[in-house]
Amino acid sequence: MTVRMIAPAAPTLESSGAFRPNRRLSSLARRVAHSASVLLAPDPRMLLGILCEGDRISLGWWSPQFEIVARLDASRSDFCPIGTAEGAVQRSGAVLLDWLIGRWPPGAAPTRFGIVTDGIGVAFAPERPDPFLPGWFADIASGRHVLREIRPLSPTGSAALLSYQEQGIVLH
Repeated sequence: MTVRMIAPAAPTLESSGAFRPNRRLSSLARRVAHSASVLLAPDPRMLLGILCEGDRISLGWWSPQFEIVARLDASRSDFCPIGTAEGAVQRSGAVLLDWLIGRWPPGAAPTRFGIVTDGIGVAFAPERPDPFLPGWFADIASGRHVLREIRPLSPTGSAALLSYQEQGIVLH
């Protein structure tokens, strides 16, 4: 039996159809997007970032101009209550981030790693793993770093500036 490691593939491999989707990753990303859509419903032009740094999970909301307008930081033991929209995003985001961080070789995972969502899709940039760093959106939009879409971001609205066919690589 041949075992092969599934890692983010080159665009040519993905476009050839040889890339095999990971159902667990797709399911985790779907939960994050769904729970985030509740928080983004008041202004669907906003984006939500979820960042893991050790035991802390941060949520950050960006305006359509990519300016951070709100932030919520909490250790895993201090998450918002179960049943709240914020708590749902914290919990689903933590599970997805833990799964993604676990794909790096031992000792090679970034210390700060995050994802962004528009409530429809979920994406990350492995070469620039912290979306809360200044200039992150400019680096992605300019093509300096590649955005990996686990679930496709909306082709309209703020996320459309980050994702386009030649740059964004959809994993699932």
